[in-house]
Amino acid sequence: MQNDQSQVKSKLYNIDLILDLSGGDMQFVRAMLQMFAAQIPGMLKDMHLAYEEKRLTEIKDIAHKMKPTIDSLNMGSFKQTIRDLESLCKTGIDQPQLALLIKEVQTTLEKLLLEIKTDYPEI
Repeated sequence: MQNDQSQVKSKLYNIDLILDLSGGDMQFVRAMLQMFAAQIPGMLKDMHLAYEEKRLTEIKDIAHKMKPTIDSLNMGSFKQTIRDLESLCKTGIDQPQLALLIKEVQTTLEKLLLEIKTDYPEI
């Protein structure tokens, strides 16, 4: 049992909030995870393209759209990362840390997608 608990703690996400909101409906949880898994790759691609073209307002908008899902998946400190990215883009200035934040967002969300697909292969 100890091993199972340490594995749960090392996950990038947990579904407790979604489970609470759905009244324990796992079908709803799977639907939410499936929707997230379907939307994130396109959002990451759009974010990367917007960064290459220096469209900071678009990056800010994409980060803003990601926040509710990141919050509902209780992604710990990553919640602040996405907010930092959104705030940095509000300045309208391409600062050196912007590229680092975008890379962190991309890497973290790609890992998250892999975890979700491992935990829920039907998604």
